[in-house]
Amino acid sequence: MTVGVWSLELDGRVSGMVWTVMFVSLAATVTIHRPAAFLTFVISVIVRCIFSVGIQPTLTMLGVLNVSHSLNSVLLLLLT
Repeated sequence: MTVGVWSLELDGRVSGMVWTVMFVSLAATVTIHRPAAFLTFVISVIVRCIFSVGIQPTLTMLGVLNVSHSLNSVLLLLLT
């Protein structure tokens, strides 16, 4: 993807490193249940999404998740 003069493409080694971090952090999240492992997994998925689909769709997805989480919290408070 090219934005102006900037190219958002990962080198093969960096892409492999992002995939490795994502799978290792997912395995750590499933096995040891640490917040740091989950946070590492979330950050690696966000980085992967930025370089796969672009910054705008990634930010849109994060915004939709944020709004849906807020609506869910408000509805939970109203219904209890």
